[in-house]
Amino acid sequence: GIEKTQRTPLQKNLGKVKIDALDLEILKLLVVDSRTPTVEIAKKLNSNVTTINARINRLVKEKVILGFSVELDMNKLGYQTWKVDFYLSEYTKLNQIVKYLEKNPLLYCVDYTIGYADLEIEINVKDNNQLHDIIEDLHSKFPKLIRNYVSFLGIKFYKWYSL
Repeated sequence: GIEKTQRTPLQKNLGKVKIDALDLEILKLLVVDSRTPTVEIAKKLNSNVTTINARINRLVKEKVILGFSVELDMNKLGYQTWKVDFYLSEYTKLNQIVKYLEKNPLLYCVDYTIGYADLEIEINVKDNNQLHDIIEDLHSKFPKLIRNYVSFLGIKFYKWYSL
């Protein structure tokens, strides 16, 4: 199955973590390739492996680094990635829809947002017929709750490296 990720809703401000220039450079390298060996990171940053390991472990412990992942080219696996923005008639029922969607192995990402759609999802499907079936299923499970939706087919995805 496809790994599901969920971007967290408005987190309480748990306090900022102080990082220095070395932490930032480590993060920049890991964002590009999270499998970069610490030996290579240490060499690129004129540091030593012990320091780099300690820094990465601290960034993980302080939840600056939330995980290490693999990016897949879903097109090569026969999938299309669609983004669907839902507009709800009752925002208070949002979590019910999300819990239902989380059971779908094709779900890639749930975005909680403010100011545009009430709910944004990214989902990997074989074709637009499969997407249509999923949306129709949602309409049947939550009648009158989904006011409208807009879907977008992802043509090409770029990883954002800005830090």
